[in-house]
Amino acid sequence: YAMALLALLVGVLLSEAERVDVVQPRHWAGAIALTTLGVLNVLAANPLTLLVLWTALDIAEALLWLRRLQGERDREHVVIGLAARLGGTVLLWGSTVYAPAFDFRQVPDEVALWLLLAGGLRLGVLPPYRLRLQGGGWPRGVGTLIRLIPAAGSLMLIGRVSDTKADFPFPSVLVALILLASLSGAFSWLTGRSARRERGSWILGMAGLTLLAAVMRLPTASLAWGVGGLLGAVPLFFSDRPSRPERVFTLCAGLGLSALPFTPLWAGAALLTRSAPLAAIGAGASYLMLLSGWWRFGWRQSTEVTDRPVWARAIGALGIFLVVVTWWVAAWLGGVRPPEPGYWQVPLAWVGGGFLALSVVLARLWAAHRQSPAGRRAAFPRLNVYGALWQVYRFLIRLARLVSQLLEGEGGVLWALLLLLLLFSFLRFATGG
Repeated sequence: YAMALLALLVGVLLSEAERVDVVQPRHWAGAIALTTLGVLNVLAANPLTLLVLWTALDIAEALLWLRRLQGERDREHVVIGLAARLGGTVLLWGSTVYAPAFDFRQVPDEVALWLLLAGGLRLGVLPPYRLRLQGGGWPRGVGTLIRLIPAAGSLMLIGRVSDTKADFPFPSVLVALILLASLSGAFSWLTGRSARRERGSWILGMAGLTLLAAVMRLPTASLAWGVGGLLGAVPLFFSDRPSRPERVFTLCAGLGLSALPFTPLWAGAALLTRSAPLAAIGAGASYLMLLSGWWRFGWRQSTEVTDRPVWARAIGALGIFLVVVTWWVAAWLGGVRPPEPGYWQVPLAWVGGGFLALSVVLARLWAAHRQSPAGRRAAFPRLNVYGALWQVYRFLIRLARLVSQLLEGEGGVLWALLLLLLLFSFLRFATGG
């Protein structure tokens, strides 16, 4: 994960080099500082260090967004997201109650559930939630960093949990909730308008598969899905007008997501071959939609333009090249291996090829559907648990304000007596008096 974040930073610096009229020095400084915090997050060796770094990263991210966004609803989303991530931080702190002194090299089984819930809550998987924050005036690369770096520390924690032998309580409920989040993110990614607008959906879908692999105790698969979620779609986020070399390197990223033999996501195929049938079907459906959406956005990139200077096209291609190469090299250094013993003797050896072919067909069919009049008018539901809870909270606030106005206005004493009588009657009825 540290290699992935450093490659992401270098890729951002190179891809934004041509846009010196938009990218200011403070953007570079902010990107470097944020990446430094992210690298420290993934290298944290114990819960206390990670807790402090999470808090610092959350405060920095919230201040960045609140400084940029002016709309009330956007600011509400920032507050909701901060509250959810702080909830994950509280769960991480709670794990130290059960095991006061432990480090991440050997996670005790009794705190594995706490860490899984902490990472899932921060990633928006348990329960499903995704911040829909657009704009903010960020350059495209810096905006990508702001969305990907906070997820890296949580993905690292999930990878640590997958190494334990803990038996999670209510595993069916956990798997169902995780699949619900992953399918929600994958569907939003497939049906979205652009890759850059759906960065949060991509993270949610891939994070769900990472958590599912951890629950199934597949550490290598969990690592493969986590790093793939960080780097797999970055070429789509970087460039709207790719040059020919950039298209080639982007194609290499798509190939890495195919789970074909010897590709970075090859080990992730264990989630599809070694899980329970229903879990494997749900994970396969989510993966298919994510891969189909990737190809759909890849095809929708505009054709190459020649008004970009040659040096700009070369530097932009170098940035994407470094991200893709780092992803492949990290996978090989991590030991690219078959998902299970005897893998080559069964047809599942080419499960990635089947998903690759199906994803291409689905991407083409969906693109044709979206170009039809019915497809352009279609509206697709978005799953947002925190949004529903926030609406309940706002209703209670309006109700409290109404009661306050009644009590403070004329006849307030009479209203107070009436409410007191109603409360007394309710208490008598509840106690059977």
